[in-house]
Amino acid sequence: MTIEHLDIFPQGIEFSIFDHFGRAKFFLEQAVNLQNNGDWKVFSWCINTSIYSCRAIKEVIECHAKDFPKSQWHDFDKEYSNVRHATLIATYRVQDFHRSAISFLPGFTAQHGVVKVKTSKQTGSEAEASIDSSGQVHEIKKRNASIKFDRPIFTSGGNITTEENISIPVQQMVNEYLVDLYELVSVKASSVPWETLRV
Repeated sequence: MTIEHLDIFPQGIEFSIFDHFGRAKFFLEQAVNLQNNGDWKVFSWCINTSIYSCRAIKEVIECHAKDFPKSQWHDFDKEYSNVRHATLIATYRVQDFHRSAISFLPGFTAQHGVVKVKTSKQTGSEAEASIDSSGQVHEIKKRNASIKFDRPIFTSGGNITTEENISIPVQQMVNEYLVDLYELVSVKASSVPWETLRV
Protein backbone atom coordinates (compact mmCIF):
# COMPACT_ATOMS: atom_id res chain seq x y z
CA MET A 1 0.00 0.00 0.00
CA THR A 2 1.56 3.32 -1.05
CA ILE A 3 0.56 6.93 -0.51
CA GLU A 4 -0.40 7.11 -4.18
CA HIS A 5 -2.87 4.28 -3.70
CA LEU A 6 -4.34 5.93 -0.64
CA ASP A 7 -4.82 9.25 -2.45
CA ILE A 8 -4.03 11.21 0.73
CA PHE A 9 -1.31 13.67 1.68
CA PRO A 10 1.13 12.74 4.47
CA GLN A 11 0.24 15.61 6.81
CA GLY A 12 -2.58 16.91 8.96
CA ILE A 13 -4.39 15.44 11.93
CA GLU A 14 -6.41 12.84 10.02
CA PHE A 15 -3.30 11.48 8.30
CA SER A 16 -1.41 11.48 11.63
CA ILE A 17 -4.14 9.49 13.38
CA PHE A 18 -4.42 7.10 10.44
CA ASP A 19 -0.65 6.63 10.19
CA HIS A 20 -0.16 5.96 13.90
CA PHE A 21 -3.08 3.53 13.83
CA GLY A 22 -1.43 1.73 10.89
CA ARG A 23 1.88 1.56 12.76
CA ALA A 24 0.20 0.21 15.91
CA LYS A 25 -1.58 -2.48 13.90
CA PHE A 26 1.56 -3.37 11.91
CA PHE A 27 3.79 -3.77 14.97
CA LEU A 28 1.10 -5.74 16.79
CA GLU A 29 0.92 -8.18 13.85
CA GLN A 30 4.73 -8.47 13.81
CA ALA A 31 4.74 -9.14 17.56
CA VAL A 32 2.25 -12.00 17.21
CA ASN A 33 4.39 -13.62 14.50
CA LEU A 34 7.56 -13.18 16.56
CA GLN A 35 6.01 -14.69 19.68
CA ASN A 36 4.77 -17.65 17.65
CA ASN A 37 8.38 -18.14 16.51
CA GLY A 38 9.74 -17.83 20.06
CA ASP A 39 11.56 -14.49 19.53
CA TRP A 40 10.57 -12.90 22.83
CA LYS A 41 13.08 -10.05 22.72
CA VAL A 42 11.87 -8.62 19.41
CA PHE A 43 8.27 -9.52 20.37
CA SER A 44 8.67 -7.14 23.32
CA TRP A 45 10.14 -4.42 21.11
CA CYS A 46 7.25 -4.69 18.66
CA ILE A 47 4.62 -4.66 21.42
CA ASN A 48 6.26 -1.54 22.91
CA THR A 49 6.36 0.18 19.52
CA SER A 50 2.72 -0.70 18.91
CA ILE A 51 1.72 0.73 22.29
CA TYR A 52 3.67 3.94 21.63
CA SER A 53 1.65 4.56 18.47
CA CYS A 54 -1.56 3.62 20.30
CA ARG A 55 -0.82 6.37 22.81
CA ALA A 56 0.44 8.80 20.15
CA ILE A 57 -3.04 8.88 18.58
CA LYS A 58 -4.50 10.25 21.81
CA GLU A 59 -1.70 12.78 22.22
CA VAL A 60 -1.96 14.04 18.62
CA ILE A 61 -5.71 14.54 19.11
CA GLU A 62 -5.20 16.31 22.46
CA CYS A 63 -2.70 18.70 20.90
CA HIS A 64 -5.00 19.42 17.95
CA ALA A 65 -8.04 19.95 20.18
CA LYS A 66 -6.06 22.40 22.31
CA ASP A 67 -4.94 24.36 19.22
CA PHE A 68 -8.31 24.11 17.46
CA PRO A 69 -10.97 23.98 20.20
CA LYS A 70 -13.87 24.14 17.73
CA SER A 71 -12.73 21.10 15.73
CA GLN A 72 -14.58 17.77 15.67
CA TRP A 73 -12.01 16.50 18.21
CA HIS A 74 -12.96 18.84 21.10
CA ASP A 75 -15.15 16.19 22.78
CA PHE A 76 -12.81 13.26 22.10
CA ASP A 77 -11.79 12.74 25.73
CA LYS A 78 -15.33 11.94 26.81
CA GLU A 79 -15.69 9.26 24.13
CA TYR A 80 -12.13 8.01 24.60
CA SER A 81 -12.83 7.13 28.23
CA ASN A 82 -14.91 4.18 26.92
CA VAL A 83 -12.00 2.66 24.96
CA ARG A 84 -10.88 -0.54 26.69
CA HIS A 85 -7.43 -0.35 28.31
CA ALA A 86 -7.00 3.39 27.58
CA THR A 87 -5.55 4.00 31.05
CA LEU A 88 -3.32 0.93 30.83
CA ILE A 89 -1.92 2.05 27.45
CA ALA A 90 -1.04 5.47 28.93
CA THR A 91 0.53 3.92 32.03
CA TYR A 92 2.49 1.39 30.01
CA ARG A 93 4.09 4.09 27.88
CA VAL A 94 5.06 6.14 30.95
CA GLN A 95 6.64 3.16 32.68
CA ASP A 96 8.49 1.76 29.65
CA PHE A 97 9.61 5.09 28.18
CA HIS A 98 10.46 7.04 31.34
CA ARG A 99 11.15 4.53 34.10
CA SER A 100 12.27 1.04 33.09
CA ALA A 101 12.15 -1.08 29.95
CA ILE A 102 9.27 -3.55 29.94
CA SER A 103 10.08 -6.94 28.48
CA PHE A 104 8.12 -10.17 28.16
CA LEU A 105 9.77 -13.55 28.68
CA PRO A 106 8.36 -17.01 29.40
CA GLY A 107 8.35 -17.69 33.14
CA PHE A 108 9.30 -14.07 33.96
CA THR A 109 7.02 -12.07 36.27
CA ALA A 110 7.61 -8.36 36.97
CA GLN A 111 6.09 -5.27 38.51
CA HIS A 112 6.98 -1.86 37.05
CA GLY A 113 6.39 1.40 38.88
CA VAL A 114 7.01 2.76 42.34
CA VAL A 115 5.30 1.04 45.29
CA LYS A 116 4.98 2.93 48.58
CA VAL A 117 4.32 0.72 51.58
CA LYS A 118 3.42 2.31 54.93
CA THR A 119 2.88 0.72 58.32
CA SER A 120 1.69 2.30 61.53
CA LYS A 121 3.23 2.23 65.01
CA GLN A 122 0.63 -0.32 66.09
CA THR A 123 1.95 -3.74 67.00
CA GLY A 124 1.35 -6.16 64.14
CA SER A 125 1.03 -3.47 61.46
CA GLU A 126 2.29 -4.87 58.18
CA ALA A 127 1.88 -4.47 54.43
CA GLU A 128 2.87 -6.73 51.58
CA ALA A 129 2.31 -6.55 47.83
CA SER A 130 3.10 -9.33 45.39
CA ILE A 131 2.27 -10.63 41.93
CA ASP A 132 1.83 -14.33 41.34
CA SER A 133 2.87 -16.32 38.27
CA SER A 134 -0.61 -15.86 36.75
CA GLY A 135 -0.12 -12.08 36.86
CA GLN A 136 -2.66 -11.41 39.60
CA VAL A 137 -1.76 -8.79 42.20
CA HIS A 138 -2.16 -9.60 45.90
CA GLU A 139 -2.07 -7.17 48.81
CA ILE A 140 -1.95 -7.82 52.53
CA LYS A 141 -2.55 -4.83 54.84
CA LYS A 142 -2.94 -5.08 58.61
CA ARG A 143 -3.55 -2.47 61.30
CA ASN A 144 -3.62 0.86 59.44
CA ALA A 145 -1.04 -0.21 56.86
CA SER A 146 -1.30 1.04 53.29
CA ILE A 147 0.07 0.22 49.85
CA LYS A 148 0.15 2.81 47.09
CA PHE A 149 1.13 1.97 43.52
CA ASP A 150 2.28 4.72 41.16
CA ARG A 151 0.74 3.74 37.79
CA PRO A 152 1.87 0.11 37.99
CA ILE A 153 2.35 -2.38 35.17
CA PHE A 154 2.32 -6.09 36.06
CA THR A 155 3.55 -8.67 33.55
CA SER A 156 3.92 -12.43 33.65
CA GLY A 157 5.20 -14.37 30.64
CA GLY A 158 3.40 -12.83 27.66
CA ASN A 159 0.55 -11.51 29.81
CA ILE A 160 -0.30 -8.15 31.30
CA THR A 161 -2.62 -7.46 34.23
CA THR A 162 -5.56 -5.22 33.31
CA GLU A 163 -7.17 -2.48 35.38
CA GLU A 164 -9.61 -5.13 36.65
CA ASN A 165 -6.70 -7.27 37.99
CA ILE A 166 -7.21 -9.87 35.24
CA SER A 167 -4.17 -11.26 33.43
CA ILE A 168 -4.55 -11.45 29.63
CA PRO A 169 -2.10 -11.78 26.71
CA VAL A 170 -0.58 -8.36 26.05
CA GLN A 171 -1.40 -8.64 22.33
CA GLN A 172 -5.07 -9.18 23.26
CA MET A 173 -4.98 -6.00 25.35
CA VAL A 174 -3.54 -3.97 22.46
CA ASN A 175 -5.97 -5.50 19.97
CA GLU A 176 -9.00 -4.72 22.17
CA TYR A 177 -7.81 -1.13 22.51
CA LEU A 178 -7.42 -0.80 18.73
CA VAL A 179 -10.84 -2.36 18.04
CA ASP A 180 -12.54 0.20 20.30
CA LEU A 181 -10.42 3.10 19.06
CA TYR A 182 -11.13 2.18 15.43
CA GLU A 183 -14.86 2.66 15.99
CA LEU A 184 -14.19 6.11 17.39
CA VAL A 185 -11.56 7.59 15.06
CA SER A 186 -12.78 6.06 11.79
CA VAL A 187 -15.99 8.08 12.10
CA LYS A 188 -14.32 11.37 13.00
CA ALA A 189 -11.37 11.12 10.56
CA SER A 190 -13.45 10.20 7.54
CA SER A 191 -11.10 11.50 4.82
CA VAL A 192 -8.70 8.55 5.13
CA PRO A 193 -9.33 4.96 3.97
CA TRP A 194 -10.02 3.19 7.26
CA GLU A 195 -11.24 0.07 5.48
CA THR A 196 -7.58 -0.71 4.69
CA LEU A 197 -6.77 -0.88 8.42
CA ARG A 198 -9.77 -2.74 9.84
CA VAL A 199 -8.90 -4.70 13.00
